[in-house]
Amino acid sequence: MGSIFLLVRNLPKNHHASREERVGGRAGVRTSPGQLVLSQKALILTLMVVLGVMAFSYLMLVNGRVTKAFGIKTLEEKLTELQKTQKQLERESANLQSIKNIEQSEQIINYTPTQNMSHLKNSDKAVTVK
Repeated sequence: MGSIFLLVRNLPKNHHASREERVGGRAGVRTSPGQLVLSQKALILTLMVVLGVMAFSYLMLVNGRVTKAFGIKTLEEKLTELQKTQKQLERESANLQSIKNIEQSEQIINYTPTQNMSHLKNSDKAVTVK
């Protein structure tokens, strides 16, 4: 009980301290013109807004990159498919251009197949065949 009495005895005589005195004089700080003083709540609110804008910007950036990556993957799949189609068409073209296929074709009218085919060798003289 004695320690409580000492605490009460050392209290200042003015028990009705103003809000400025209780907070430490920060709430009513007078500033010169042109200076900005933010309270703790305003500072927290400002930081939260800045963090929110930064988070939103980050999400938009990540979303854009993911969308582009998905587009690239789709184009790569299409490229692979087109390469397979190209190879198939090249094989089909080679098959259609082969001599055996041309000989069997019914589209050529009055076609006489060759029997003994020989090739002319390069010579210095010009060769004319009628």
